[in-house]
Amino acid sequence: MQYYKLSLRVQGKITQIPDSQKLFGALIYAYKDDWGDEEATILTDKIFQKELFFALSSLLPQGTLPLPGNWLIEKNQSQKGMLDKAFYKEIKKRTYIPSDQIQLILQQPNMTKMIYPYVTVESKQQVHASLESLLYDLPGLEPTLYSVNETLVNYVLNEKQECTRVVDYDVYIEVEESEAGKAWIKWIQSQCQNRTILPLGPRMSQGLNLYQLCDLQAITLPESKGYYLNLGMFVPQQIDYSHSYCKLFTSQRRPYHVSGGWQDQSKIMTYIDLGSLICTQNKREAGRSLKIEENRILFGNAFLYPVEVN
Repeated sequence: MQYYKLSLRVQGKITQIPDSQKLFGALIYAYKDDWGDEEATILTDKIFQKELFFALSSLLPQGTLPLPGNWLIEKNQSQKGMLDKAFYKEIKKRTYIPSDQIQLILQQPNMTKMIYPYVTVESKQQVHASLESLLYDLPGLEPTLYSVNETLVNYVLNEKQECTRVVDYDVYIEVEESEAGKAWIKWIQSQCQNRTILPLGPRMSQGLNLYQLCDLQAITLPESKGYYLNLGMFVPQQIDYSHSYCKLFTSQRRPYHVSGGWQDQSKIMTYIDLGSLICTQNKREAGRSLKIEENRILFGNAFLYPVEVN
């Protein structure tokens, strides 16, 4: 297997941090624009059948990994017999922490509150006005007010709570060494060279949720001893549930058609969310994707980052 880190830069405000399934869909649509429907379908089918092994993370603030919150809470409860509210508060604040600190808190959970910088994620509503009088050239029409969700992603630098906005993101990629794998990576590299802009969420016409592909670099990772930190929207196939620490995430997923937009028929899907600790002895078969309709899959093969757990 080969491992890569993809760098992206946000181009404006965002309504959410894109997950691995959304990123996979955007990459496939961009690939289809370059190579056509047939080639995109062939690639998607190879990934679905695992003829080409491909794993992808959600977007992560640069230099960070998701905090394994469920594992930390359970360890704290087992040691103290009840949940330490102060400890829980420190966990809730830290959505992401520096990647080089993950192993520290897995060995010494009580060090969590000492870790800076960390990344906090907050949502707020922003009021917008639609000027119908200008749109329809009818002076006197009242403006239509509506609210748009905005997600604020910030590094908290120190105990004084000094913050700086996150603009750069990392994505982890794992792909097998094969001709198909090399071709797929070569195409992603070409998109970085072209500084391609990917729409990764709603309201892109208003300049929201736009990300520029910047760089793709090969990386090395430590050897696994059976435990992994989940970095995306993970659909399990073969994992050891009794030794895993899973956080579930439920969302509504609707197929998108170019001619008709988002379809009314939605599917409620439950994933294992990022930050979960997954135990498996067979990473290739740990996750899977689901076929929701012909030529469309729901990507669930999230990137699993090797860690050591006591």
